[in-house]
Amino acid sequence: MANFYVTHHKYPGNPQLFAVTLHKVAGKGVDENDPNFRPTFPEAEPTWKVLIYTTGKDSNGGTVGPVVAGVFGSEEKVNEFIESQISVLCSLIDWSQQGEFTAEVDNAAPVIVEQYPTSGQTDVIITSPIVIRVKDLLPGNGVDPSTVVMVVDGFTVNPTVVGNKYDVTFTFKPRPVFFE
Repeated sequence: MANFYVTHHKYPGNPQLFAVTLHKVAGKGVDENDPNFRPTFPEAEPTWKVLIYTTGKDSNGGTVGPVVAGVFGSEEKVNEFIESQISVLCSLIDWSQQGEFTAEVDNAAPVIVEQYPTSGQTDVIITSPIVIRVKDLLPGNGVDPSTVVMVVDGFTVNPTVVGNKYDVTFTFKPRPVFFE
């Protein structure tokens, strides 16, 4: 069982507990109809029994969830299922409830938390990647990467973007320069 807290970006003072219980069992496959089937792991399709519970409440103060399911397939498939169900449960939670919580305002700009090369750094190889990691701290609304412009030595470049809107990394890899 895994327990963790999820925090809404507008209500960071109101985290909700989520508990995920996961069991791998040998069971009938999706197309298995034999009533005398005796499952063993080498022959059986991996089946995951999933229980997801949250302390979050809906707008009427009612319980949200739980999710109980059997998922067939790989670890990646069950992980995708859990992520999607947590997203659904989060959308059902009324984050302004369960106390005196009001939405906090995003008054702070995103911040650069990592940069390579650093400002003024010398002896940097010309083909070294240029990396900037930006975070928008809670109660931030996040960074929209499509609105970011990266300029290197006066030239606009198209960086690779990795991460999510609250923690995003922009990487530009200069092409090698060949002299004749």
